[in-house]
Amino acid sequence: MTRKDNYHDAVRNALERDGWTITDDPLAVQTPGTEFQIDLAAERVVISAEKSQSMDKVLKYQKAIVSFLGDYAKIKPANFKEVQNQLFLDTKNHHYQLVRVGWQDGKHVHYAVFHFDIIGDKVWVQQNRTDLPIGYELMDSGIAEGDLVYAYLPVELRGAAA
Repeated sequence: MTRKDNYHDAVRNALERDGWTITDDPLAVQTPGTEFQIDLAAERVVISAEKSQSMDKVLKYQKAIVSFLGDYAKIKPANFKEVQNQLFLDTKNHHYQLVRVGWQDGKHVHYAVFHFDIIGDKVWVQQNRTDLPIGYELMDSGIAEGDLVYAYLPVELRGAAA
């Protein structure tokens, strides 16, 4: 058993206030023929400012997409009486869809109205089955024009569509 010195609790409290996680108190260390203890073991996750900014951007874009899809899902087309709008929001893997499902004139309806992915720090518009100028809508919600990729268009036209 180790004897804690006068500074142990002060050091531990200071580390915890600074965002460190105490992993061992004390830390037992064994090597061939030797055993000893270290007063404290602590760790802290460090994220670079660049990575943090990228994560902030992804969260901002995620909120914008979810809000956009949520608002649009409330609109039920008049010509689809037995069709529902369903949202698929995979926030872990960054896949977002508004899908229409149901029956119309004796036929099964199932298709994605909108499909977005966040890849890196860009919003990929995979599907837009509306006449809505989606680029402008997304830019109004805070997504930078340069961060929109229109995946359903040929590569040479992707930057030109709004």
